Amino acid sequence: NYNKAIELLINKIDEYRNISKLDAYKKIDFHYISYLSNLALLFEKVSRDDECIPIYEELIKIYEDKIADDGEHVFYLKTVAEFYMKLNQKDNALKMYEKILEIDADNDETDEAKEKIRSIKLEK
Repeated sequence: NYNKAIELLINKIDEYRNISKLDAYKKIDFHYISYLSNLALLFEKVSRDDECIPIYEELIKIYEDKIADDGEHVFYLKTVAEFYMKLNQKDNALKMYEKILEIDADNDETDEAKEKIRSIKLEK
């Protein structure tokens, strides 16, 4: 089942990648991001970690572009931080969590960011 799901997701992702570069940027939407995220998770489930890395790197690039467009969106920062953690890039994750604290110092997301920062610093 995992392999069939992986095959279907790869086909969907390829459809997006076959669109011209200009159109592809405009069409990178929730569905494309969702396909990539799900594919990475499935690769993790079947222990194909080496295939997750380029997907997480692509997702980071997409979300960082969204951060550049809307730098104060905590969701993008949190998501990128989580991807960095999956790639074991703790310093980059730490920067993202610290940006969350800079944006909004008092909500559930910042409480979680504070906890993640403490955890990362303890690991170091």
